[in-house]
Amino acid sequence: MLNLKELVGDPKSPVFKPCYILWGEEPYFIDEAVAYFEQILSPEEAEFNKTVVYGKDGSLEDILSAARRFPMMAERQVVIVKEAQELEDWKRKEGNDRLENYLKNPVETTVLVFVFKHKKPDGRLSAFKKAKSLGGLIEYKGLREQQIPSWVQDYVAAPNSKTGEQTHSISMAAARLMAEYLGADLKKVTNEIDKMKIVLPKGHEIVPADIEKNVGISKDYNVFELVKAFAQKDILKTNRILNYYASNTKLHPIQMVLPMLYSHFSKSIVYAGLPQGVNKFDAAKACGASPYAIDDLSLTCRNYKVGKLIRIIGYLRESDRKSKGLMGNNIDEAAIYKELGFKILH
Repeated sequence: MLNLKELVGDPKSPVFKPCYILWGEEPYFIDEAVAYFEQILSPEEAEFNKTVVYGKDGSLEDILSAARRFPMMAERQVVIVKEAQELEDWKRKEGNDRLENYLKNPVETTVLVFVFKHKKPDGRLSAFKKAKSLGGLIEYKGLREQQIPSWVQDYVAAPNSKTGEQTHSISMAAARLMAEYLGADLKKVTNEIDKMKIVLPKGHEIVPADIEKNVGISKDYNVFELVKAFAQKDILKTNRILNYYASNTKLHPIQMVLPMLYSHFSKSIVYAGLPQGVNKFDAAKACGASPYAIDDLSLTCRNYKVGKLIRIIGYLRESDRKSKGLMGNNIDEAAIYKELGFKILH
């Protein structure tokens, strides 16, 4: 969810800064911020008071000329510069000076938004320093792995933007399942959630069975269950899941599974080095894991000695190289799955 307070203070009575420079490693949050600015005008107001420019096609001279206009039959106008990193003016002193001079005396009825994608704005430029002093330089950082399930829960439980009604909730097990299979691609995660909200009745709590039915992720054969099976050293369950993956490597490519196993066993090594009696939340912080994962880490450390855990990391790296054809003869993924499972469990 977008933190509107960071942008405008109280969303019910927003106070807009004269200039925003949006950047960071999480494109979903940047896109949501841009969408917010695009909708602060009604469709009728936007017809005359919204200007969208792309950096490769624009110049600061034209952009600031548009910013200096006054709104027509509206309280404010919005000027959005997408792909602002492509503006050639950043390379020239006069371009930087133009923006800095504008920011010294901005038009209060203009909301000017520069959107940087996949590139950091040059913080050494005086214009960006000025924007920062006005509170408009905003970085959107990506979520850490352990933050995603809680974020998913918050997103699902957020009130409808139009009605203010909370329509659905999601269990932590289902949130973790989505996070582990869809990863940190928040756009993909939110798209799947939004589709489920359409088909599931209001007031419904989304559970793993809903994920299996509507997203296509199996509640019995997901990576979360595989990790749990390895943690329990449950040979039967582990082999059942690995055989399922091996029978359809297109749906379950090993390159999607290895990082999850590597993450779990690496964190298990860290957990093994923690003092006895450490509480769950301190352990989660030390391991870079969700508190909900600590039980699995603890169980793994009871069933595998540290020396074995270190060898498992080696097995995972070896499997990665084999899957990429870096160890001579190509070995099919099904065989790699089976060999890896045997080495970890025995």
